Amino acid sequence: MAYICQLSETHSIYLENLGEQTVITTTNSSPGQQQQSSSSFTTGNWTKPPQVFPASGGVAIAISGSRGDCTIQVRGNSIAVTSDRVSVANAQQLHVQQVANVPTSTMPPMEP
Repeated sequence: MAYICQLSETHSIYLENLGEQTVITTTNSSPGQQQQSSSSFTTGNWTKPPQVFPASGGVAIAISGSRGDCTIQVRGNSIAVTSDRVSVANAQQLHVQQVANVPTSTMPPMEP
């Protein structure tokens, strides 16, 4: 099961649960360029869809998994698990949409 959170016209975050692993892929695109970065974390199977909230300098992703709750911080292309708790009381949750699959790198092969 995969989800996308569109942060801007050029910046997206894809979230995917593959068994015990949560895979987070960030993509940044501009004319003639595309940057992509992925990280995976052991969270267990998701017990509910991920939630994404604005956080200082990026976003915080709240994951509820079979191994408990965790928060993953994304700042640009930097992705890391954080011990900070996401306070949802006053936070505006960002829209997360289910997608069929996560895009893979589309770099063409180099010619000899």
